[in-house]
Order: sequence, then structure tokens, then C-alpha cells
Amino acid sequence: MNLLIANNVWRANNLPDGLTFKDGVISGNPNARGIYTVPVTVTNELGTSTANIIIKARYRDDVTIMKDGAELEVIRLPELITAIQEGTAQSKYNCTTTQMLITLVHPLTGAVLNDIPLNFCSFRTVTLEDGTTKTGLILQFAKTLWKGFAPFGTNGFNRWKYSQLRKWLNASGASWFTSSYTADTLTPHEGSYTDNGIKGFLSYLPSALVEAILPVKVITQAFFDDYNEDAAIDDPDYVNGHDADVTYDKVFIPSFSEMGITGNDEFFPDTGFEGTTWDYYSALSNGNAICRDFDDISCSVITRSAYLDGTDKIIYVNNQLQPSAGNVYNADSASAPAFVIG
Repeated sequence: MNLLIANNVWRANNLPDGLTFKDGVISGNPNARGIYTVPVTVTNELGTSTANIIIKARYRDDVTIMKDGAELEVIRLPELITAIQEGTAQSKYNCTTTQMLITLVHPLTGAVLNDIPLNFCSFRTVTLEDGTTKTGLILQFAKTLWKGFAPFGTNGFNRWKYSQLRKWLNASGASWFTSSYTADTLTPHEGSYTDNGIKGFLSYLPSALVEAILPVKVITQAFFDDYNEDAAIDDPDYVNGHDADVTYDKVFIPSFSEMGITGNDEFFPDTGFEGTTWDYYSALSNGNAICRDFDDISCSVITRSAYLDGTDKIIYVNNQLQPSAGNVYNADSASAPAFVIG
């Protein structure tokens, strides 16, 4: 026997302002932040049934501040940026225990990712391209996500200045790749990244966040090589007795020194030359907080630091904070991008 139930009568109580309820569907946008318990009742010829629906209302630009793994506060992104720029955030947030959760779009799948954690790595004075300095907050993704193409290209060239990863991280448009030298071609991994389908990394971040990111001076020690006398390749600068590249980046990956790593042979860059250890890494006893991907699988992470025994290797760090040399063209390399708000 088939029983057809019709004439359902729905009722919802305690709806927050801005929401409406009709025929079993809640729609609209709440006017205020809050957590609301909404009893929903349906009545028909078989009787009445009631269930509670929990509605968590947030502003679109809300971020959640976590401390020691627990929610500290929810704040609108512009308010947080203002606190950082005015210097009041330094006394309020601890760079060894605080994270910020944001929402962004996954570049490969297009899925909306909620509560993506960024570590408060360090409050630092940074140098801008015009030579002035400013105090800012270094934020870094707490889990690795960005992989899918050979980060430094496939042709054995390990200078961060010319890397494909740097180009992508600092771009916002669709055509983010331009060739830097004769052998520099885009290197998609299993078709994941293409020049006409995946936009630059900045396209996937909240616009208010992108507007507040500072282009800061980044120093990376370089292995001197004429690279087959390719005219497009500049010789490194000479900085404090080292061959080095100086770039001004909105988004970058940390050096092994900034992660608090000490080189274990003569081909590692001089400790501290590429930046002093961020506060977050000073407090770490192992790398599990950074060397986990979004499936919570342990992984190695790349740094921007070159292994100075040639042009084909960069420095990797595993989940025990141990460094090693790895090929520049490993397309499964994971990175945890960082940027400075100020």
C-alpha cells in the first residue's frame, strides 16, 4: 500500500532578522552575527513533528581567531587588518599560539574551503620597495596545499627569483605565466595547472586581505651560474658578501633559516642570511604543524632556499624539521605560502 501525504503545514520560530521561511525552506541573509536555535514544525494528517535547526550566522568577511586550538574571538577581516596596521594586535595575539581561520576557493577544484588555518608567525619590521620600513604580521598557511606543477621549473634552475611558484603566488589574473629564459616553460602535473584555466594565487584570497598584503623585501642566497649564457638571466646581486637575489614579493615561501633550520653541510645557505627565525618556528619542537596536507597526511615542504651545489636542487624540510636537498622539478612538492599584513 502506498500512502500519499499532502498538505504539510510548516512553521519556524526564532528566525534571525533577515531570514524567511516558506514551504520548508529557509532563505535570506541574517542581519547580525550569532548562533540561533530555530524550532521547525511540520504538521499533516499523520500528526506533528518538530526538530531544532542550528543556524550559525557570520558576516562574509568574518575570520575566527583561534588560541591554543580554541576559539578566542570572531572578528571582521577589516577590523583585524586595522588592528595589525595600528599596532594594537601585537599585544593581543601571541605568535606562537594564535591562528586565523579564513575562507577561500581551492584553485584546482573550485570548492569553497572554510576555516583554512593561517599561523601568526611573527610581528616583524619589513622593508618595502621604496626603502621605507613598516611593522607587519607574517601569516603562513598552517597546512600545505599548493602543489601540482614543478615549483622552480623542469630545467634545473633553483633561483626563487625566476621560479614558476613565485610567479603564480604573486599573480591575480588568468595569464600568470611568462617565460623568464629560453628553457622556461610551464610544467603542468597531470593537467592540474594550465596557463588558461588556473588564475594567480591572489585571485583565491579574500579581496580585503589581498589589499592589505605588503610587497616586502625578500633575500635569497643564489648559486652563481651563467645558465648556459642565457641573456635573459641576470647575475645575482652581491649582498653582504654573498651572491643573492633581492625580490619584493607579496607572497613567498619561507627560507630554511626563517623556519629555524640549521644546514648540515657546506652547501646550505649561511644560517640567518635569508632571514632570522620566525617566532612561530622558534616555539616548534617538530614540524607536524606545517608538514601536514589537507588530508592530514604527513609531507615534506619546500623552502625558497637553493642547495648551493649547482642549479638543480632546493632545500626541503620534513615533518621532523630536518632539511635535505631535493630536485627543483618535483611536481608533487608541497609549499606553505606566507605573506605580510601591515
